[in-house]
Amino acid sequence: MSYRTTPLDWALLIALVVIWGSSFVMTKVAVATLSADWVSALRLAIGAVMLLAIAAATRQLPAWNWPTWRKYLVLGIIGEYLGRLYSEAK
Repeated sequence: MSYRTTPLDWALLIALVVIWGSSFVMTKVAVATLSADWVSALRLAIGAVMLLAIAAATRQLPAWNWPTWRKYLVLGIIGEYLGRLYSEAK
């Protein structure tokens, strides 16, 4: 079974590239006025709100119980710690 690339696929790919690339420019602009910690926290919060909104719109919200959210919390803490560890090593 083969898949044909449609113009919508290309449009979505271009939108993804623009959004992804603009985040670096916006981060550079934001760091000029805010600390890197605040910029990181804002990006994380905006991303979380967007993902929850998409999950809610598609009715794919994760289960709201402690064992599930504990896993997300641990992953977030590890990811944040490793990111800070890497950024301070430079």
